[in-house]
Order: sequence, then C-alpha cells, then structure tokens
Amino acid sequence: MGSDTIALRHSIPIPQSGPGSNGSPAPSSGVTFDLWVRHWRKHQATGDMVVVRYADDIVAGFENRADAERFLAEWKERMQKFGAGVTPGQNAPD
Repeated sequence: MGSDTIALRHSIPIPQSGPGSNGSPAPSSGVTFDLWVRHWRKHQATGDMVVVRYADDIVAGFENRADAERFLAEWKERMQKFGAGVTPGQNAPD
C-alpha cells in the first residue's frame, strides 16, 4: 500500500442465535455486511477501497484516510443499531 493508504482490521460481530439457528452463527450476517460494504463503496467512497472478509474477520484498505475514518464511524453507528459493539483497539486505522 502507498504512503497515503491506510488499513482497518476488525472482527464482525455475528449473532450466535436467531430463528432456526440452534445457537450457530447466522449465515446472513456476512452477506448483509457484504451488501452494506458494496453500497457504501458505490455511494460514499471517494477513492479506491478493498475489503477482505474471512469468517468473522475483515481487513479493509482505503486510498483516502477520510474514507477510512468515515467508514469506521458509520460502521460503529450501524453496529450499535443492532446491539453489537466494536472492540476498542482492534479498529484503529494504521
């Protein structure tokens, strides 16, 4: 990544229960996150960005620091709406 590029590392909070889940992770949580990222990229990002998701972990890279900070702020707000927290120390831009 270039000198103006930053990355975020975080875990996606995935609900452990839901209708018919028998206590296992809800498979639609990751898909919902993917759709939100796609929408955010199309309508909010001003530069290039990449998001890699594996299970409940993600790495997101942004060309512009402002995009990374806005993405993180909006993601935190979105997670709070669903009662999921963001773990301090795992979400700071590098």
